[in-house]
Amino acid sequence: MESTESLVRIVATWLPRLARRAYQAVMVIAGLAGLAGVGAMVLALTAWHDSPVSIALVLALTAPAALVPLLTSRRIRPLTTAATAPEETARQAQQYFSRVVSTVELTELAERLTTVHRQRNRIRLRGVLRTSHMVGAVLDRVHPDPRSQPLLAAFTPANLRRIWLGVIASCWLWLLSLVIAITASFKLVLEILAG
Repeated sequence: MESTESLVRIVATWLPRLARRAYQAVMVIAGLAGLAGVGAMVLALTAWHDSPVSIALVLALTAPAALVPLLTSRRIRPLTTAATAPEETARQAQQYFSRVVSTVELTELAERLTTVHRQRNRIRLRGVLRTSHMVGAVLDRVHPDPRSQPLLAAFTPANLRRIWLGVIASCWLWLLSLVIAITASFKLVLEILAG
């Protein structure tokens, strides 16, 4: 088993990288959902432009997907701050984790990050989700001081939960937008074929 100091060093080094990768993954998913929402809105309004009820329904179903990137960027702001200040995040993590007694969660987190390091910095979405749960479990034991360690607030379980709920909502809105776009496209093709 590694010493607490080496575990702290590993976690402090990888926390800013995790923040950057999580930010990138979340914004890509939200951006795709937003694009799908806008595309579905345009197609659906073109297909069902003659009925006010249809227009209202289309706007009600596609507007949330079109607005997902804006809402997600607000929700992910603490993580964005941590990702844009990697040295400060690492310093705060070093300070925070130096107070934490070696626990099973901290050891598992360090092992996970060491494995990621061996994979040449590849952090996939599934890995980000798993690692963020591990970070949340560690931070749940001893809460970071919001005044001296504000960047670590991005990794508290409550904030991580909000971010991942936003990702899940983005995925569902993306799927809904795709269904609406396919249905509207099908209707437009049938209208063109019918002449």
